[in-house]
Amino acid sequence: MSLRPAGVANASIEKRVASQDAITRVLPEIPQAARNTLVGRVRINVRVRVDGAGGVNQATLEPPPASKYFTDRVLVAAKAGKFPAGNAPQYWLLQFELGRERTRVSPVKIENARELIDTRSETR
Repeated sequence: MSLRPAGVANASIEKRVASQDAITRVLPEIPQAARNTLVGRVRINVRVRVDGAGGVNQATLEPPPASKYFTDRVLVAAKAGKFPAGNAPQYWLLQFELGRERTRVSPVKIENARELIDTRSETR
């Protein structure tokens, strides 16, 4: 039996669900050969919009850009994450850290979505 959700080919589900925040963190599937090309750590931040059921319905990369190979895999993982259900859309920042030995993802809730939208319009 596979732990992968239907339609998610390049992500592996991390079986760590924090009991306090009820977030399912999904890590990108990156072959060891690709990991061996990394020097130090690669940080990739993804801003996600979560619907009322807790599913991700939008994922956007945050600057600075990283390798397309790694960002493509991180986006697949970000879209497969699950968050607490709510009455209104939620916004989260997923901070991925890729290394040769391991990958981490740290979710940070964006409390003031209006502030996020205002910041985006100023940078365009």
